[in-house]
Amino acid sequence: MEVTKQEYVDAVVDRICQYMDREMAGILAPMWTYTWQRFWYNGGPRGRKTVDEMIKDHRYALSSRLYVHSAATWLRIAFDTVLARGKEVISLDEYSLFLKCFDVHPLSAKFAFHSLDTNHDNLLSKEEFINGGRLFFTASNSTVGDHFWGPMLA
Repeated sequence: MEVTKQEYVDAVVDRICQYMDREMAGILAPMWTYTWQRFWYNGGPRGRKTVDEMIKDHRYALSSRLYVHSAATWLRIAFDTVLARGKEVISLDEYSLFLKCFDVHPLSAKFAFHSLDTNHDNLLSKEEFINGGRLFFTASNSTVGDHFWGPMLA
């Protein structure tokens, strides 16, 4: 099985442009494309990778100090992009819309949201959002970040 840029990037960018307002999409879509180019795709001749190659690249990138810094930056920008104007926390509806861009079902988004809401106020602070996202990508043990993108089903 192979993973293409169309599946990994373009489909997500299309949904970002569909579900987010133009200004938000103008920030988030290029970030997702850059992430593919910088960390997941090494410019191979086929324009696609096997799942095994993607897993190997993910393992390498996620262990990179540069990635940890970049991931935190990406998550901060993503949080600010998802926020409704004038707010400092993300609601379940806003988080669900964010995950919808990545084709996560709304019921999975609800579970993920409540997993990340460590102070149980039914809102995600920037700290909860970034910590959950960072832990999803970097922790090897079970953490609140396990469900940042919703439950992973095989």
